[in-house]
Amino acid sequence: MSEQQKRDFLTLEEIEQVAEGFKDDLTREGKRCVRRKNLEHALAAFAAEEYIDEFVRALKLTAGSELCRPKEPKKRIRHIFISEAVRKATTRTPVTPEDAETQRHARAVAEASRNKGQPKHY
Repeated sequence: MSEQQKRDFLTLEEIEQVAEGFKDDLTREGKRCVRRKNLEHALAAFAAEEYIDEFVRALKLTAGSELCRPKEPKKRIRHIFISEAVRKATTRTPVTPEDAETQRHARAVAEASRNKGQPKHY
């Protein structure tokens, strides 16, 4: 790449300076539109400022300024606290015959309501 071609490119700092100047222009334009009660154009000017920030951020990522940083090490969980309520909830308790009959009847009623038929009687 020749020296002339290298000078044709902007650095990230130069792009940021141009973006800041453009954002200042948009802020002035937005305030001017508010004074003239042209709120639609004012909102567009203020929204454009955010898009400029996103554009500059995307340029930085593409240029590799964020990608060259070393990744943070993944944190590993060494100790996990399990409360008593969770421990009790995971242990199965035997179902009494009365509870089993109630559950069976509830399942039959739910199945019958889906099929529009008569529930089975046990």
